[in-house]
Parts: sequence; C-alpha cells; structure tokens
Amino acid sequence: MEKDDGQNILSIENDGDIITHGNWLSNAGGDSGLQISLNGTVKISNTFNTDNKWISGDGGNEGISIDDDGNVGIGTNTPSWALDVTNDITGIGNYVAIIQNTADDNTTRNDVLLIKGGHSSYNSSHQSNFIHFEDAGGNHCGEIKQTGNSSLNYGTSSDRRLKENIRLTQFSVADLMKIEVQDYNYITDHDTLVNTGFIAQDLYKVYPNPVGIGGADVETNPWNVDYGKLTPILVKSVQDQQKEINQLKSENEQLKAQVAKINDLQQQNAQMQAMLEQIQAQLNRTNAINNEAK
Repeated sequence: MEKDDGQNILSIENDGDIITHGNWLSNAGGDSGLQISLNGTVKISNTFNTDNKWISGDGGNEGISIDDDGNVGIGTNTPSWALDVTNDITGIGNYVAIIQNTADDNTTRNDVLLIKGGHSSYNSSHQSNFIHFEDAGGNHCGEIKQTGNSSLNYGTSSDRRLKENIRLTQFSVADLMKIEVQDYNYITDHDTLVNTGFIAQDLYKVYPNPVGIGGADVETNPWNVDYGKLTPILVKSVQDQQKEINQLKSENEQLKAQVAKINDLQQQNAQMQAMLEQIQAQLNRTNAINNEAK
C-alpha cells in the first residue's frame, strides 16, 4: 500500500510479515491507534485492551496478561495481585525474578530496591508487613514488618502453637567455648577489609543450627551462617554462667558466715584467755601470801 507520492504505508512480505513503515494503524485515520516506529518502538495513542489474552513473544499461552482490574500477570493469566509473577522452575541458581541495577559504579551508591508502605504515623495495633515469607504449601515462615516510624523487625516464626517436642536444649556454655571467632577478609574484597565472625564449616561441627550447608560450587551454593540463630546458645551460656555466679555467691556467703563465726570464736577465746590470765595472776598472789605466812 502506498501514498499518492509513492511512499509505502503498509506492506506484507512474502513470509507473511506485516511492515507498517512507521505509520499509524487506526480505525479512524490520523495520528492515533497503534504505531511501530522504524527502530521497533511501539506507541499506543489510547487505552490498550488485551481482552484477557496473553502478550507473548511467540503467540503461545504464556508471557504477560492484564485482567479487567488492571492486575498484571507474568506467567499467569489469573493474577491475584497488582503484579503477580509465577514460574515453574527448579535447580540451584534458577530464580523466578531478578531486580538488577547494572550501574556498577563504586564512586557512588548503586541502590537496587525501594519498598515503601506501612504507616507514616505508626500504629502498633496494626503492624504492616513490608515482606512476608511462606513456603510452597503456604505455611508462614516469617516477615519483615514495621515496628515504628524508623524501625523494622526481622521475624522468624516462633509461635508455641507451631511447635512440638519442646525441651531444654542440650547445648551449654561448654559448647560456646568451643566456637572459634576468626578475623578474615573475603577473597573478592581487599585484604584490608577485615571481618570478624565464624567459618561455617567449623561452626557446623560445634553448633549446626545456624549453618546452611552448601554444595560443590561455592559461587552458586556456598555454606552460610545465620548469625541471628546464635542467640539461643548465647542466652543459654549466660544462664549457665549466672547459675555458676549465683552458686559462687552462695558459697561465698557461707564462707563469710564461717569466717564470722571463727572471728567470734577467736574473740571469745581471747576473752577467756584474758580471764584465765587474771585467775592465774590471782592464784600467784594467793600462793605468795601463803608462802610468806609459813
């Protein structure tokens, strides 16, 4: 199809491709409708209605969908949220989504994600979750929630109603004393950037609970340590030490009482010694008088 001046408006290639040559596709004429520019940019002059169909790269039933409420689905055509991203993938390093800042400029900040919500005037009766975590079965795992106008809580599920086989821990201050605290730097950092912490494999031998076991590839599946999970053994160790301190205090009080008794006995002994000395002196005087009378 050509204009009067011979310029192409729309052409259909031998392979079936339709080329608009940068012109508008419109049911009313003029600069409205759908335009695909020569560099591939798509421009829509009004509302784009997908009629609950997929926007797909190959025409299949996958890609992006938008429902009647404006919810956007990626990988699903029944989005439940404003943005619903779904995929069915497995394996180490295979993630549903990535949010990446490609700037990589160490002369300034390269921020990645802003999560904005909650209360501008905090109400503790209605704590808002910034991020909520569930397993594949929908079981609650934890959340990051607002706990003030300038504070957060990083919470792991700890409700008594979710637990069983509750008993006192076998770990104690003796185990804590076996944990080695190391100074080190990461290979990817400068050797002047010193960190203080634990070696995951070594910590696992003493206290395995905070350690995430890695795999053969250190780049995709390294061993890791959840430092927050060290809190229970720290608390237990303080409790053990406090028991020892209380016992030592009790023994010290007993020793003090015994020393006080000894001091009293020594004082009584000194008084009795003084009395004996007085009696002995009196006897000596009596003996002397009797000897003179003879």
